[in-house]
Amino acid sequence: MCKELGIDYVQGFLVAKPTTNIKELKSHYIHIEEISKKDRRKNVADRTFINNNMFYIKPVKISSSIMELINTIRRITRLILYL
Repeated sequence: MCKELGIDYVQGFLVAKPTTNIKELKSHYIHIEEISKKDRRKNVADRTFINNNMFYIKPVKISSSIMELINTIRRITRLILYL
């Protein structure tokens, strides 16, 4: 049911009390469906804003020196500050 609603992860007592008894599990949880309908992540404006403000950051190789890493962080910081 969760996968059908686009939910990848669930935690705690949100869905139901944890159990090892498979007979206690339901095939449908109405309150989860209602939560999914209210999901603000489906907001197109938010997605558009995020996509418009993303930029590629060249990966730092594990063999890079610490100075290369620091300089990369400095460049990224400058990019972010001047967006």
